[in-house]
Amino acid sequence: VDRVGVWRFSPDRSELFCEVLHDEAPGRAGAQDRLAVRQFPAYFQAVERQRAIAAADVRTDPRTRDFLEAYFRPLGIGATLDVPVWRHERIEGIVCFDHVGGPRAWDTAEIDFAVSIADAVALVLETNERRRTEDQLRTIFRAIEQSPSVVTITDPEGRIQYVNPKFTEITGYLPEEVIGQNPRILKGSQNPPEVFTALWQAVKAGREWRGEFYNRKKNGDTYVEHASISPIRGSDGSIVSIVKVAEDMTERKRMEDKLRRDASYDSLTGVFNRRHVLELLESAMESARRYRRQMCICLCDIDLFKVINDMHGHHVGDEVLVAFGGILRDSFRAVDLAGRYGGDEFIIVFPDTLAAAAAVSLERVRARFAALRIGPAESPIACSATFGLADFDPEMPDLKALIARADRALYQAKAWGRNRLWIYGSDAPLSGLDAEATVGSAGELPGDGLPS
Repeated sequence: VDRVGVWRFSPDRSELFCEVLHDEAPGRAGAQDRLAVRQFPAYFQAVERQRAIAAADVRTDPRTRDFLEAYFRPLGIGATLDVPVWRHERIEGIVCFDHVGGPRAWDTAEIDFAVSIADAVALVLETNERRRTEDQLRTIFRAIEQSPSVVTITDPEGRIQYVNPKFTEITGYLPEEVIGQNPRILKGSQNPPEVFTALWQAVKAGREWRGEFYNRKKNGDTYVEHASISPIRGSDGSIVSIVKVAEDMTERKRMEDKLRRDASYDSLTGVFNRRHVLELLESAMESARRYRRQMCICLCDIDLFKVINDMHGHHVGDEVLVAFGGILRDSFRAVDLAGRYGGDEFIIVFPDTLAAAAAVSLERVRARFAALRIGPAESPIACSATFGLADFDPEMPDLKALIARADRALYQAKAWGRNRLWIYGSDAPLSGLDAEATVGSAGELPGDGLPS
């Protein structure tokens, strides 16, 4: 034998290529090292059916003569002994023993030897594939173990079979505490029942389910997780396990909520910010105009706020703003809207309400704020606020006109002496005392003679 080659099929089995070659004459060349299967039907039919192809004369043997021009003649091969490499009931390749020169007969011992070589090649392929599979499994396992995602595997009934280290990091449960348990030990109370109904319907139908849960850690804390849950099928098509890959979304949710809140609320006082309250006011005006409803607004500010800042510091001024914002937040109906218009000025929107009715709620706000004492216990500060109200008129061109009326009413209340309410178009305030008599602690705060 002058040449021995191990030939393998391409992945699509359309070609046969030489993977290993031993040639007694290394410089020998001239034949193809890739052969198209469809060009040699007689040969491959014989390989499928026979233990070995022992062709004493490749030129005349019907099984091999199709190879004459493409392979045998260029290499001077006169005889060949080819044995298929079987693995998992499929031919994976062919071991070829080639004789260079004229015809040559192959005896039984040589055929048996060639078959044993093919069996050894099959064993090598099996071993190599097993090693590759084991390496792949080790790589996959390491990836799961080191994954930044929580990985949980259960049996078809939902009993936990495996959890990765990230599961323990997030939940606080050790693997031995949850193996064999149902994942419901993590279930939080905020999950609607229909979420789990939809989940199990999808999984039992062999589909992936994606969604969010509120789960409970071992210490009782709640966390939000986004999960992808998929059934794993066995060779017979039945579901053999269920895999959940999840991310802890708690911090992301908190940041999203904060961003949404920051986009709409004033961070100091907790009421709506200027941009958002004006958007809501414009929408309320459109609704009142379209459906011919009543509404009013109020502009209010804290009396002598600049004096408070100058005498007591901005930190005290912030305390005053926070206190006033807190009163606004819990003094009105759910449909009423309070926002910080700017500085110490606030705007309140009263849908379906006339100014005379809104004044009742605002008087309570004024009285509560005037009764507060803010700052250090040894020298508390008494503050007050002034309010200007204006009813909506469908003939108004825009919200600026409505705000201008409320601002005019506020100015009139300030000019009258602060710490009172004034409705636009009225001749006198509704209530109140002079702010100079109530603001300050160690004596009166100086006024500048102007409304503020």
